[in-house]
Amino acid sequence: MSINKDLIEIDVGVGLSDSELISYFYHKTENKLVIKLQIWDASVVEICCDSPILFVDRGCGETSLFCQKTSDSDMLKRALETNYDKGIIPNNHPYKVYQILDLDDNPSIEIICKGIEIHRIR
Repeated sequence: MSINKDLIEIDVGVGLSDSELISYFYHKTENKLVIKLQIWDASVVEICCDSPILFVDRGCGETSLFCQKTSDSDMLKRALETNYDKGIIPNNHPYKVYQILDLDDNPSIEIICKGIEIHRIR
């Protein structure tokens, strides 16, 4: 499958092709966003996003890939301007853009956060 040259596929340990979003929720005390996808064998992949500053759901149904966007975007710039005092963004900020792609390789979910952890729940 060919994806945008500005995206790097993230290995979640199993193929996400035809997986389905089952839930997402935010743990305020831990400052984590948790996204759960049910994969082809009925097990669940849990993506934990650390210190999220933006989450966009464009109506995720079936998914194909989980990726990191490697180029800057207007969405990232706006989120950073909102997050940093007086809109002064340090060059070494820790935030990255992650995307869950649909079956047509379009972003159905986008997250801007400091990092991710991935777990498979059987």
